[in-house]
Amino acid sequence: MTDPNAYHPDEQDLKLARLLDQSMDQAGSTRDTDVPGQDPLLPFLAAYKSAVQLKKEAPADNDLWLAVEKAIEDKGAERSAAPGLRPWRHEQPVSREDGPAPEMKVRWLPLLVRVAALFMLVVFMWMLLTRQDMPEPQLVLQTTSEKQQATLPDGTLVTLRPYSELYRLTGHDSGHRYKITGEGYFDIASLPHRSFVVMTDDAMVRVTGTRFSVSTWDRHTRVFLEKGAVLMALPDGSSAAVLSPGETGRVHNGSIATMTDIPAGTHLGWLEDELVLDRRPLSSIIREIGHHFNVSISVSPVLVDAELSGTVVLDDAEAVIRDLAVSIGASVEQPEPGYFIIASSGENGRH
Repeated sequence: MTDPNAYHPDEQDLKLARLLDQSMDQAGSTRDTDVPGQDPLLPFLAAYKSAVQLKKEAPADNDLWLAVEKAIEDKGAERSAAPGLRPWRHEQPVSREDGPAPEMKVRWLPLLVRVAALFMLVVFMWMLLTRQDMPEPQLVLQTTSEKQQATLPDGTLVTLRPYSELYRLTGHDSGHRYKITGEGYFDIASLPHRSFVVMTDDAMVRVTGTRFSVSTWDRHTRVFLEKGAVLMALPDGSSAAVLSPGETGRVHNGSIATMTDIPAGTHLGWLEDELVLDRRPLSSIIREIGHHFNVSISVSPVLVDAELSGTVVLDDAEAVIRDLAVSIGASVEQPEPGYFIIASSGENGRH
């Protein structure tokens, strides 16, 4: 027999046990108080286990069942000791010598409530065990101060921007799923009947064969499609858009917004260690530079909306920041390593 101590339920399991107990309390107004014996929940659990042969098919499931049952029984003992609470009843069966057993009255509403609760428990157990069986995300590629290239198992070529990470979530014959933080450029191998999904914290991109970039450093996910077609959507599916070559999609105000007037170099210049600017506000530029060099940059409020155009070589953080400041008539201070302040000329010496 499986030792119930072999599995120790976590707080989530105990919370479920308590919720089931509360559900039974709510059905108390229709409970038949003439039914002798223990609370009927545990017999229902035992009957279900026997019917689906959990003990034979999944020993780990059986341990989980036993642990939950034990937790319910332990909670019942605590309830018995607490004043003012309804105790669990453990009455001895009526002996035949004492006369005929009282007629058992079946009430369908309490029965349906318990069956519904049992069904919810089974669904929860399935979700819990499925989640436990899922592999942990595997770190595929991580960059520091230099961008890196890697070929994924399916032949996809990925280039990661500095200070970015790519994780593999799942992989099988019909498709692969990854998660990215930072920015990456994907050249997907065109294979029929296979999907390729890139996840971020607030979006997902699904493709079959294409070239595109995904970035997360600019507050929300942004996707630029160079070739092919991609479906960009929110994780819950509430908003989605199919991008065409040259289009940009980004998460904006809880939906997917698309743009067509942004030059490709603005998105892909970093592949050539360049920052291509086309009337771009300084507030957005410093977020990209901050990610690329892993530095923090503060900008005077009077400068954040300044727009710049041109090409900047991404070779040195301090040099890039000072060039940007000079182009708008501002100055740069560096109070400490890795932290820069871009101030207007009239604010010199205030920080």
